[in-house]
Amino acid sequence: ATLFVPQLPRLKEQTLQRLAQHGIGRPTQIVWGIEDRTATLDRAIDLFRIIAGRERQTTLHAISAAGHHPYREHPQQFNELMFGFIESMQP
Repeated sequence: ATLFVPQLPRLKEQTLQRLAQHGIGRPTQIVWGIEDRTATLDRAIDLFRIIAGRERQTTLHAISAAGHHPYREHPQQFNELMFGFIESMQP
């Protein structure tokens, strides 16, 4: 906590800058919990815009009644999204 947490804002800013400049280079799916109090939906939208600016195949799915761990809170819905995304990438 004493080493990582103080550096978090700087590391986050560096990561977002790298994404904006270079992108990810891969189709990307973002899954976000609408009720996440530590990472609000407007942050998800900002992240989506940054990634989608470099990668056309970017999607954002917001899961209602989910917080920071939508894969735990709604595993069936999360898995359906993941499998659908993977299937959409098949030639």
